[in-house]
Amino acid sequence: MRAALLEILPLALAASLSPTALGFEITILSGKGNGRRNSLLFVLGAALFLVVLGLLVMLVFRHTVIPSDHHRKLSAWIDIVLGFSIILLVARSFLPRKKKKKSGGSSRRRPYLIVGFLFMAINTSTIIPFVAASKTIADARLPLLGAATLFAALVLMTVWMIAFPVVFSYAAPRSSGRALERMGAFMERHGSQLVRVFFLAAGVYLAVKGISGLWS
Repeated sequence: MRAALLEILPLALAASLSPTALGFEITILSGKGNGRRNSLLFVLGAALFLVVLGLLVMLVFRHTVIPSDHHRKLSAWIDIVLGFSIILLVARSFLPRKKKKKSGGSSRRRPYLIVGFLFMAINTSTIIPFVAASKTIADARLPLLGAATLFAALVLMTVWMIAFPVVFSYAAPRSSGRALERMGAFMERHGSQLVRVFFLAAGVYLAVKGISGLWS
């Protein structure tokens, strides 16, 4: 279990780094209405999608793929594909993009649980390393309790960044506003560079892991 945890740590860290999701979460938190409740629902919706996706990945790899030399080769190829997919995401991030206009706050109620679920469903930069980490747990062939514990840790590590603002706002309601503004400003200035570094490291890690798996 410890070996599997060490394998998923870099992937979980890469999956958690999402400046867009963090910015969206801070916007919801500071918006009109019950910001803390809405942001909490957003986080729960995002976590719910990850739970569904991760369970699906682990069920497929744990119960439908028979452990064998063929399975090890298939797993290695999947690691290579996921690794190079992450590297391509990093390369794509250098391409110029049109800046989207920020929409103003709206007073009407929105189903933020569903918004969080759907947001995570299209958040490719989180999905790819998360899928790779879920597959790693399935490949470890741990007992049910060990796999469940490791998967719960994976989900928590993946959502910690977007969960931090709302948790901080509940823990320190008076001082959280200014601190979150600074955090948002820092991520806006340096978030892209941080994500590129960690994503490139995660992509290279997966690619090397897959290539070494083919030769083992």
